[in-house]
Amino acid sequence: MNMKPKRKPRYNIMTPKFFASVVFLLFSFNYNHLSEAEVSVIPGTVKETRSTDLFSSGLEVQVILAGSDVKAAKSIQVLVTKCEDNSGKNLLDSLVEPPSFKRILDDSNQDNKVTLKLKASNRNAKEIKNLQGEIQIFETGRTDNGVVKISHIRKHIGVPLTHSAFETSGIEITLLDKAGYHSAQQAYDTQNGLLKDKDFPPGFPKFPVSQNPMEPDDLAIQIIDPDHKCGAIEFQNASGTKLPVTSVNNLTQVSYRQSKRVEKLFEFFKSALSLPGTTQLVIYVSTPDATVTTPFKLTDIPLP
Repeated sequence: MNMKPKRKPRYNIMTPKFFASVVFLLFSFNYNHLSEAEVSVIPGTVKETRSTDLFSSGLEVQVILAGSDVKAAKSIQVLVTKCEDNSGKNLLDSLVEPPSFKRILDDSNQDNKVTLKLKASNRNAKEIKNLQGEIQIFETGRTDNGVVKISHIRKHIGVPLTHSAFETSGIEITLLDKAGYHSAQQAYDTQNGLLKDKDFPPGFPKFPVSQNPMEPDDLAIQIIDPDHKCGAIEFQNASGTKLPVTSVNNLTQVSYRQSKRVEKLFEFFKSALSLPGTTQLVIYVSTPDATVTTPFKLTDIPLP
């Protein structure tokens, strides 16, 4: 749903910073201020890997968003509809599932930067001639619809959460403690042939130690969100004040249901289960009436 607030756009100039030698410093480009929402967008870092291996070759373009709509965001989606280098090569990568998505889990990752994954450019190309698409910004301040509050967190451990907003958006969320997460890992590794008894010495726990071992009071939130509608995740006290609980790590697993690709995301929250029993988990689900959709266009972005 397109919403066009009648507001004057802000023109924020963001100064490029110095990056490592593998990253090209952008001093010259044409950037776009979005008139339909109070947002400006400029390119950030550009990284490119050229290889004969299709899966290791590619182009990453970071876009930096600014403006009051961005500051209020609970999630951001960027969908690229057209991208060409100056040789005319189409850089849209059909193997990368659009859109590029950023969930604002907490203040620690609210840096307003989204990385777009594209095809590698031609070797003789000097710049991205045209990069355009649309940005969707989910703001809860526009409506209370889609705000899901879960009280008494421990009572919901191991049981899929139910809410009409989840059902409408195809979202599946389950809260897991340490034992539940390790069981989920065992099931996944067994299903995919990654877990074999001979790979572990006697008495060794039969789950990959690399898969984010948890402490007893840690909480893992398992999310299946096919249409990228699950936005921010917060912890609040009984009066609705946000608590300083942040995600310390995440893990994405890919599996298949009836030949359909399913991404399962795990977000890990340190010591979340040690919070008072009155603590509530708040999950924001993107709804059309709380989403600003606006086009963007960038031109003449130098390649590394």
